[in-house]
Amino acid sequence: MDIYLISHTSIDIEPGICYGHSDIDVADSFANDAEEVRQKLSGIDKKNTVVYSSPLKRCRRLASALTGHTVHTDFRLQELNFGDWELKRWSEIPERLLKKWSKDIRVPCPGGESYLELNSRVIDWWRELMKTGHESVLVITHAGVIQSVVSHVLGIPLVKSSLLVIDWGHLSAISANSNNYVVKFVNR
Repeated sequence: MDIYLISHTSIDIEPGICYGHSDIDVADSFANDAEEVRQKLSGIDKKNTVVYSSPLKRCRRLASALTGHTVHTDFRLQELNFGDWELKRWSEIPERLLKKWSKDIRVPCPGGESYLELNSRVIDWWRELMKTGHESVLVITHAGVIQSVVSHVLGIPLVKSSLLVIDWGHLSAISANSNNYVVKFVNR
């Protein structure tokens, strides 16, 4: 199975705002951004491809733009739920809470979830995917989800996953065969 993890394109929000589960729309540059992603996928045979997406509009819109296939949305592919911090400026979040949260993947955002909880739901989805026997899969999702999957596949401690840079509109590719994985590339 060839799995292509695609991060959503740039979004319509001011820099410095905390967002995760918030349903932020794509930026005005979406048509160009989507075309750039389409070009990155140009060598991939999409005939037998299954498409999964986070249910958030920034991912669903890209999924629809990239393929004429049915898009299977799954809540487990959503970005981290920042709870009470959603749509607040990072600078408005009390520093002591932010430090505690950023140093421990088990600490949830107030009213939200921890990175460990995100990882749990993502890896639950991943294990289900591995049982499907699909030939080729496109997954349109978020940076935190991709970091979680790549860390799992490579056996990298989850606390180190933030060292994996995942930019908007970039691809990562994994080949899977009987739970043996090869990471072809990350953030291309």
